[in-house]
Amino acid sequence: DAHATLVGWIAQRNTLVTMLFGILALLAHHRWRAESWRPGRIVAPGLFATALLAGEAGVATFAYLAAYAVFLESRPWTDRVVSLAPYIGIAAVWGIGIRMAGFGTANIDLYIDPRGEPMRFLGAVASRLPILFLGLFSPIESNGAVLGPPGTAHRLFGMGLGVMALVGGLMWPLLRRDALARFFALGMLLSLVPICATYPHNRLLFWSSFGAMGLIARFLSAYLERDAELLSDSSIYRIVAAPLALALVIVHLLVAPVQTPIAIAGSNALRDQLYISPISEPNLTDQSVVIVNGPLVFFASHFPVMQASEGRTVPMHTHILAPSFAGVEIERPDERTIVVRPRGGYLAHPLDLLYRSLKRPMSVGDRLELPDVSIEVASLTTDGRPASITCRFTTPLEAPSLRWIFWEKGRYKSWTPPAPGGKVTLPPAIPLR
Repeated sequence: DAHATLVGWIAQRNTLVTMLFGILALLAHHRWRAESWRPGRIVAPGLFATALLAGEAGVATFAYLAAYAVFLESRPWTDRVVSLAPYIGIAAVWGIGIRMAGFGTANIDLYIDPRGEPMRFLGAVASRLPILFLGLFSPIESNGAVLGPPGTAHRLFGMGLGVMALVGGLMWPLLRRDALARFFALGMLLSLVPICATYPHNRLLFWSSFGAMGLIARFLSAYLERDAELLSDSSIYRIVAAPLALALVIVHLLVAPVQTPIAIAGSNALRDQLYISPISEPNLTDQSVVIVNGPLVFFASHFPVMQASEGRTVPMHTHILAPSFAGVEIERPDERTIVVRPRGGYLAHPLDLLYRSLKRPMSVGDRLELPDVSIEVASLTTDGRPASITCRFTTPLEAPSLRWIFWEKGRYKSWTPPAPGGKVTLPPAIPLR
């Protein structure tokens, strides 16, 4: 069921394409190395390149190619390293190409560029990999590290370390004796590393699930068949391992198939809430849509794109005034100005760090001039983030050129600004599930 978002959200389905070509590359590589299938030395790198072109998740293919060289080959180490050279060269060309094309991330904190910030990336691997491991092996979603209340990430980190220790300890006899299990385990762990460049989310676990699937299958098979050559034949070990084997069967074979369609439906219903309902009015092209608040700025910012994709009129401008999830106080000093004070200030929620890095601090008086509004930092929090902003529009707030929208009780609605000299407080925008 960790794959529900990946299947249900069309923007994430490129991962399915990358894995198709990545697994085909791995199979072709195996035929080349194990069965002396000569075309494999050309076909496998070509499929790997296709996986990378389908999406950056295709880089996880190399995790399993490396694991294959380490544990499933018996040739000299120099030969094994040479077998990986075509893939390393392709990945290098791909990386240079996307950099030259201007793709990548910069000046934001939600995503990390491993090449530009290697030490920060290593820190993220240390803090995020146990949380992702928890989402991989248990029904607890790794998403909570970002979407949950403050402190959730620390709790999930501790739980993730515990699950890693439990799984590693009980599977250690298998890993010592079975090269195929070691291949799956190393591929799984290595494929978790690149996805640590962004915040933990179950939608990222598809590639690592391939390794986890093989590892769990090897463990359950050996346990049920009482294979003393792969697992410890100690009666104490079998008693201790029994709860893990039962839990894996329940979570991944019984609950997940039932939970997956439910999770997909719930995910789609949640996104339907987070998007602003389409507006069909033709005069929208002469209006600026001003979104006062909302649960997730990321989804609210899609409004013009959603309008265009459905063949509807696109607003002249779209402005989002408050950050994600925050309660907000709106004060109107005069007919053309409002002051916005989010509870906790701007850039308080990790998801809002998609838009600006905390390493690029702002100052009181910093201003952004747009065609119909001037936005100025009015005050700062104690840690240097914007605490409030002043928005001075070129027209009175009641002008027909401004279309006001806010979030209330699970959906976006039309909003009327307070009268000059007035003030209003909007509660935190929280989706209804």
